[in-house]
Amino acid sequence: MHWLLWTIILTYGVNFLVAPMPYWGGYFLIWYHICFDFKQKRIKPKHRVTMATKLIKAFLQMPFWTLCWYIDEFLYGKAISTEEVQKPIFMFNQPRNGSTFFHRTMANHENFYAVTHKEWRYPYVFVQKLIDASPFLQKIVFEDYWAGAGEAGERARALHNQTMNDYEEDGCFFEEHFFFHCFNGLWNPFPQLLWTMGQFHKLPYKVRRHTMVTHKRVIKKVQLLRRMKLSSDKRDMPLYFLSKENECWHRLPEYMDLYKDARFICIVRPPSESVVSFCALLAASVTSKQGVPMETDSKDPNGFIQAFLRQKRVDAKLHVDLYKKTLKGKKGHPKIAFKLAVKNIQPTMEYILQELDIPMTEQFQDALNAIESKQGKKKIGGHKDQDRSLFTGEGYDEFAEFELEVRAEHQLMLDNYKKKNPSKQN
Repeated sequence: MHWLLWTIILTYGVNFLVAPMPYWGGYFLIWYHICFDFKQKRIKPKHRVTMATKLIKAFLQMPFWTLCWYIDEFLYGKAISTEEVQKPIFMFNQPRNGSTFFHRTMANHENFYAVTHKEWRYPYVFVQKLIDASPFLQKIVFEDYWAGAGEAGERARALHNQTMNDYEEDGCFFEEHFFFHCFNGLWNPFPQLLWTMGQFHKLPYKVRRHTMVTHKRVIKKVQLLRRMKLSSDKRDMPLYFLSKENECWHRLPEYMDLYKDARFICIVRPPSESVVSFCALLAASVTSKQGVPMETDSKDPNGFIQAFLRQKRVDAKLHVDLYKKTLKGKKGHPKIAFKLAVKNIQPTMEYILQELDIPMTEQFQDALNAIESKQGKKKIGGHKDQDRSLFTGEGYDEFAEFELEVRAEHQLMLDNYKKKNPSKQN
């Protein structure tokens, strides 16, 4: 038994020193709240067991995933390093502002590539090639994200349809591998933890830098995978990383430092709609993942939902401040209003591509036509059972004003488009 004990000690000792992930401070912070934060009476022992089980499972898997990382470097390190991430595009928006729709729509353009949830979860070139080649592995990973979550999962699915093969935001990577992201606060619903996990910009510089350099390495891996799938005559075509990340503004300085030519798409929606929609998704997702009921504390000033609302107010102000101080007036950073964009997909996409200096292609045009046809048959974002009393407007004055400014500019663009293209009007 001694040899087994020493093997475990050495394995985790070495892993602790060489693992590219996670951020251990975030990992142990979650443990602290599970073990010692008993202020929330709705979080029962069975819920804590569910949360702890997930952390234990991740801990046991860490040496294996670290090994996979270095196998990847051995097999593909040189090829990964030769990939250049040029002109990446980051969607700069609040949650429930339509970013998923535009992210998945724009990913149809042959010059863009987005990252699927399974690629964020398994960020290794050779693992992805094994998954693609194995029907058995595909059956394991190509699952519905909300599968087996019951009624709460059905509500969450209606609000945000997601499978492991869908394009998803960078937060999946930060949550699952670095244990520091707002999502960790959602799946471990302690108010103070939620607040802490949303403060990436307050982490030590070395932690932020290491996290973002690792993130960039993963993007290079996915870019290499995409290039491998192109025909030989197209492998030299430009590819641009397309990111959807609702916490993007917290990492804006790091993005701009690592990617000097980065571009940002700002999507806005009236906060009276987006905040209420996110609260509905919040309640459904936390209940589906952990079984913790959210409705009981929606009016509690010290409860989880109220802590969430306080964070969203701060995020909205930070969003406006960063955009106006850093990006306003610069070409290549289009901003759009969600409500106008979904009703005018064609001109909006032409405007975005023009701002990004990327041509419209026949393939993308066909994709837009198919999406427009499909959208015309259903209501976008129509969800019931939302508690509209949760939005009071408090703390959203600046963002609401910003949304109106963007909507006015977007409407002016649409008016000019219709004058120039009368034949394209519906």
